[in-house]
Amino acid sequence: MLAAAAGGGLGTVLRVLVSQFWLKVPPGRFPHGTLVVNASGSLALGLLLAALMATGGRSELFIVVGVGMVGAYTTVSSLALESLLMLRAGRTRSAVAYLVASLTSGPLMALLGLFLGGWLFNGPRV
Repeated sequence: MLAAAAGGGLGTVLRVLVSQFWLKVPPGRFPHGTLVVNASGSLALGLLLAALMATGGRSELFIVVGVGMVGAYTTVSSLALESLLMLRAGRTRSAVAYLVASLTSGPLMALLGLFLGGWLFNGPRV
């Protein structure tokens, strides 16, 4: 539990650092930063899972890094709030685009992470 909490603390710091590289988005505007954070977190989780599968890694590492760090780094609550704020501001198209982008980029980036991780840790397959 303490290790997962430490991973969560690191994930929170990473989220703040990554978010600072994106423009501060006023409420109701398209939240590029959250989209990037969630998509990159999905990629990281796919890479982690591929590495653990290839190396026979320990499940404790998945709990610390995957659940703790990546779980704290990504955020579904911000996705939900930002979507609602866009809808409230009358930006229905932006809200729908954001939800579609978020709900498709997450699984696609996780899949990319699995493939990249498999290639990195198992070598290219012919």
